[in-house]
Amino acid sequence: GIGVRSVVHRARHVDSNAARVVKVYDKARISALEPLREAFQLHARLRHHNIVKLVEVCEDTQRFCAVMECLSGAPVLSALAEESGVESDVRAVILQVLVALKHIHDQDWAHEVSQANDL
Repeated sequence: GIGVRSVVHRARHVDSNAARVVKVYDKARISALEPLREAFQLHARLRHHNIVKLVEVCEDTQRFCAVMECLSGAPVLSALAEESGVESDVRAVILQVLVALKHIHDQDWAHEVSQANDL
């Protein structure tokens, strides 16, 4: 799909056949490259069961490619909508998001969510 800052592709690792997501960023559309590089470096260090793992970052003269693990299931907002208001289930999903955000902040990093679908 096409996101605000990247084009997202599903892929498979050639050797392991593991599902991956590849986010391709066009450098010409990014005003400051260094903050994106720093965000990749910080994301690569994050290890938490509620945070998508950044597997690898590749860069050439025209683009960045971020290779991430591919998770099954629905995005958080979709999962909340499917819970049909069952308070305990909604609470569990929100708690997972908060635990992940706390982990990110504990690493001295504040994550910018440009779209609700990024959750």
